[in-house]
Amino acid sequence: MEKVLQKQLKKYNRSRTLQKFLKTVLLTLACGVTTLSAYHNAQINLNNTDIEGRLNFDMGQFNENVDPETTYIGLRYLHGERSQSLLGNSNGLFEVNFLLKGNLPSFEDLNLGLGVKFDGISVDSKTNGVSDTLFMALPVGIHATYHLPVPMVPIYLGAEAYYAPEVLSFYDANNYKEYNAHLDVEVIPRAKLTVGYRWIDLNYSVNYTKAIYGGLSFSF
Repeated sequence: MEKVLQKQLKKYNRSRTLQKFLKTVLLTLACGVTTLSAYHNAQINLNNTDIEGRLNFDMGQFNENVDPETTYIGLRYLHGERSQSLLGNSNGLFEVNFLLKGNLPSFEDLNLGLGVKFDGISVDSKTNGVSDTLFMALPVGIHATYHLPVPMVPIYLGAEAYYAPEVLSFYDANNYKEYNAHLDVEVIPRAKLTVGYRWIDLNYSVNYTKAIYGGLSFSF
């Protein structure tokens, strides 16, 4: 009788162990699915004279209380040569940004976002009589992305506009304006080719940069 009870007890323990193991596996898979549903994004854009790098972190991957693909903190660097940075020899634009975005409930193909960022630009221009000029601004703006109804391949049309009045512009900047329009084609999952146009105006003699660019981005 004792041997029978011991066998039954062993089977019970094995069953409990298996249940715990399956629960662990299922929870791990669930967490994995949740993580994979949110993506960080890296992007590089360039032309003959400019190079731009962007890195956006999805806060939904770090905080379970934040919905995936809604809250981003990003970094950006834009280096323009003399021919494109119209003020002169730019040391580059550095940026830290924060963005909230989401799809409209009644129009899921349209994604809207509101953002704020901090931009700093150092320019050494002897051609315009300005030496070691420093521009800083805290612009706010809006993003919009529309998923075009194309059946062959996912295509997105995007635009963003940022503005900082004089009260949010520092050092040599009178104000800050930036406009960006781009077309993205998702050639493979999580990878897009981009063509776009950007214009940045510091309202200081002439524009900082205006350029057509091409690039690629990937999510991870």
